[in-house]
Amino acid sequence: GALVWIFCSLKENLVKIPLRKIAPLLQEAMDSIVFTSTLCIVADASGGLGSTVISEVMKASNSRVPILSEPVWMAQFAVLMEQKPYLLPLDIYKQCLMGLLRLQTYKYQKESTVVVTLPGQATVSTLEPVLFELFPHERHVFIYDSCCKTVSRVLARQHKSKGGESIRHTTPLYSSLTRQVPKMLKELQALPQGVASITETWMTSINTYLQLKDGDKERRKLKEPEYIPFCCRLDNLRNYDLALENLLQSILGARSRALPQEMVQEATSVLQKVLGENDVPTMMNYEKKIQEVVFCHKLILLENKTLLDTVVPSKEWSLKSTRRIMGCACCDPEEDEEEEEENLGSSKETLVSNLTRPKFVDGKTAFAFDPTQF
Repeated sequence: GALVWIFCSLKENLVKIPLRKIAPLLQEAMDSIVFTSTLCIVADASGGLGSTVISEVMKASNSRVPILSEPVWMAQFAVLMEQKPYLLPLDIYKQCLMGLLRLQTYKYQKESTVVVTLPGQATVSTLEPVLFELFPHERHVFIYDSCCKTVSRVLARQHKSKGGESIRHTTPLYSSLTRQVPKMLKELQALPQGVASITETWMTSINTYLQLKDGDKERRKLKEPEYIPFCCRLDNLRNYDLALENLLQSILGARSRALPQEMVQEATSVLQKVLGENDVPTMMNYEKKIQEVVFCHKLILLENKTLLDTVVPSKEWSLKSTRRIMGCACCDPEEDEEEEEENLGSSKETLVSNLTRPKFVDGKTAFAFDPTQF
């Protein structure tokens, strides 16, 4: 029969609406409205902790930023979009995603920013590329942790909730990664099913980020917007006060101005509380085997390494790194990487400016020409 979407009316009556008919009408209606709010879309590769941190910190910071936390309907669309062959044309799903997200945020028009966290790291591979295509000029955040820490955290929550942990963090919705990296299958088989599933889910999310980054070369040729999210490592939030302030500036669109100290202090207090409640020991029994699985994907860097374009905590932070570490995990750190780690450890407040200085001329810090010659 016809594929339908089920809405619940105010009178608690279920109404079935065909997606094929409603999708273009919904998009047309939303396109006719001028939206003044900026979306901040958060993708997660930390077993849900990153999204939780951002949600709780924003609630406590008195920023008045509305938060759409892991909308269930987005997860349902992710499932539909992974059914091959498609039950409906992909454009219908895109129209619905764009229209429904705009419809849900329409009531927040008086607010300058609306935060939307994706429903779990299992949906990132499906939703993040589509949402970037639909909203390339909105703010995007990609927050991640190491694979071993993510696996340990999710398993601990599973044990605490007696197996009730949502599959949105534990089971890959769809993964072509095992076809891209055939060696993974053998290494995954050496792990218990639960550990292997979470590991694959995390790797799929990270791989999506790397694929979107890899597409920037072609986008530059076509003069299309590049994928430049605020890429945040959870360890930076744990260890450097500036990291949280940088994250808040990105979400609020306040990079060029200092945030109120009261806001930062309140956010820092909540951050430490959330991180403390979710702090679990790393699974030493499977750590080596997990790393062997991750090692199969040569572009995913292990443990203390950072992803491409991870924002370095700094007063003058940048969304793009001056150095792009693309080596595999077996390689020794380069000298400049060791220097960066030393500088990061030297202070929680101030980092050397040349770590975040872009290759292009920054008009805030330097002249594009020598004024003495004119």
